[in-house]
Amino acid sequence: ATSLQNFISQLRKTLGADVLVTKPPGYALAIRLEQVDLTRFRHLVATARAAAEAAQRASLMREALDLWRGAPLADFEFEPFAQPEIARLKEERLAAIEERIDADLEAGRHAEIVGEVEALVDRHPTRERLRAHLMLALYRSGRQTEALDVYQDARRTLVDQLGIEPGRDL
Repeated sequence: ATSLQNFISQLRKTLGADVLVTKPPGYALAIRLEQVDLTRFRHLVATARAAAEAAQRASLMREALDLWRGAPLADFEFEPFAQPEIARLKEERLAAIEERIDADLEAGRHAEIVGEVEALVDRHPTRERLRAHLMLALYRSGRQTEALDVYQDARRTLVDQLGIEPGRDL
């Protein structure tokens, strides 16, 4: 009990006495929603989606994505109760990445993002939107043959792994 009280005292010094409060049967964090990274992330993503200029959308999406530090709920990675939320948070982050790439492409940063998108395609080989981003970035960088190779690889992957043809957008 004494060790716990010492740790709580140190934590209060770090966070502030008003943040870590005693609340029977233990302690609670008293924080505002805007202090939570996920809330800030969602707010920035919504603001980015409303922005008219592509460069501003990309910048806001980058700011939102910079709030991510590692895997979501990493301490609960193997807990069954956390799996749906982990999957949802990963999808939310990946969708924001895709939207940021859309904005970067619209802003003319196609050559700059090719490497990043290639790495994302390697991690998510069946994600058609990422393949489309890569094809467009390559095409706009004057690398049409490589863009066609990406399409062929996408088609092969989708047919082999999922038994489906690529969608019209791809």
